Amino acid sequence: MEKYYQYSFEEFCDDTYFLRFVKGEDIKCNNDWENWVTTTPSNIDAFKNAKLYLEQVIHPISIDIDYQLQEDNFKIIESKIRGTQKRNRRKAVIYSIVSLAAIITGLLIGLRWYLNDLITIQTSYGETTMITLPDSTHIELNSNTKLSYHRSWKWTNKREVWINGEAYLSVNHINKNPKEILPKERFKVFAGTSTIEVLGTEFNVRNRNQNTLVSLIKGHILFSDIRFKNKSIELQPGDNAIANSNKIDQIPKDKIKSVPQAWTKKEIISQGLTIENIINYYEELYGKKIIVSDLNILNKKIDGSISLNNPSIALYTIANLLNADVTIKGNDIYLTINY
Repeated sequence: MEKYYQYSFEEFCDDTYFLRFVKGEDIKCNNDWENWVTTTPSNIDAFKNAKLYLEQVIHPISIDIDYQLQEDNFKIIESKIRGTQKRNRRKAVIYSIVSLAAIITGLLIGLRWYLNDLITIQTSYGETTMITLPDSTHIELNSNTKLSYHRSWKWTNKREVWINGEAYLSVNHINKNPKEILPKERFKVFAGTSTIEVLGTEFNVRNRNQNTLVSLIKGHILFSDIRFKNKSIELQPGDNAIANSNKIDQIPKDKIKSVPQAWTKKEIISQGLTIENIINYYEELYGKKIIVSDLNILNKKIDGSISLNNPSIALYTIANLLNADVTIKGNDIYLTINY
C-alpha cells in the first residue's frame, strides 16, 4: 500500500484496487484500505474525494452530496482535461514542426543525391556499345570500358563524363559564338588523372593502367593531367598525346604504331606494333591471359590488320603470325612456338 501515499485524485479514480474497495466486494481489500486510512496519509483529501466521486458513479442509490465538493472535483477534472488538451495541441505542433523538418531534410538529401549521383554504363569483355548523351554527343565504348556522367546533366549544365577503358567520342558542338565560350558549352572528359577539354570534336581516348592516350580526329582539344599541373597540350587533328607517371607529352606522328580508332571497325591496324603490344591489347579486351613459350618473340614487330569480330578469330590470327600451337585452360591461353 506504500505507493498510495503519493496518489492524486485522478490516480485513485484510475486504480483497480481502490475501485474494488469502493464497490465493497472484497473483505481483505476493505481491511487494507481501512488500515491505510488510520495512518493519516497526507493525501487523505484526495482519497475521500475520489471515494465519493466513484460512489456517485457506481451506486444507483441516492446519497447525500456535498455539492461544493462535487463542483470542486469537477473543476479539478476539467482543469486536468484542459491541461491534457493543451499538451496534446503542443505535441501536435511540435510533431508538425519535426515532420516538416524531416520532409525538408529528406528533400535536401534527395536533391544532393540527384545532383551528385552518376549514371554508369559498363561494357563486358568482348562487348562494345554506343551511348548518346543528353546533349546529343555520341560515345562508342570499347570492350571492358566504364562510362559515367551526372544524372542531373540537363539541370546542372555540366557536360562532364568519366571514362575508364577506351572510347571514341563525337562531341556535339553547341557553342554559338567562338569569341565567347560559356562554361556550359565546354565538354570535359576525365580519364584517370587526365582531363580532356573540348567544344565540339571527334577523338579517341584510351585510359588503362594509369596511362592515358588521346588521338584527335577532328577539331581541337586541350589535354592536361593533375600529375603535371603546370603543363597542358593543345592538339590539332592527327595529333596524339600521352600522360603516364613519367610525363605528359605529344607523340610524334612517326612514333604512332597503330590506327587508334580502328577498334570501332572491329580491327587492329598495326604499323609496327610488337607482339607484346598486341597481346596486351587482346588481354584488355577479352579478359584472358596469354602465355608464350618464348619471351623473345614478344619483341617481334608486325604490320597489317587483325580482326576483332570475335576473340577466337583474333587469337588464331596471333597464333598464325607466331606459328604457334594454342592450348586453352580456363582464362589462360598458352602459345607454344614451333620452330
